[in-house]
Amino acid sequence: MGGDGGRVVRKFRVAIDPALCKGCGICVEFCPEGVFTESGRLGPRGYLIPEVARPEKCRGCMLCEHLCPDMAVSVLREKARRGRARPSHSSPKKRSSGME
Repeated sequence: MGGDGGRVVRKFRVAIDPALCKGCGICVEFCPEGVFTESGRLGPRGYLIPEVARPEKCRGCMLCEHLCPDMAVSVLREKARRGRARPSHSSPKKRSSGME
């Protein structure tokens, strides 16, 4: 149990560029999956930079990337991999010739 039926499992890489981020927290507030969290880390411009705390939860909606006013957030799709396929117990259907 727990297999995904052979679906393609997509993973995403989420990153925040500290050189661009001004710590507004929009990504933290609006991510529907809670990927981001506030942190105490200062960026090079002196702002508190959010942390990508739960990257495995990202589903690739890219809301964070679209809402970031400084274009500091990037979401990249990693190479897709196939989940475990369930065994198929059905045989191929015969085509009717239509001349029956």
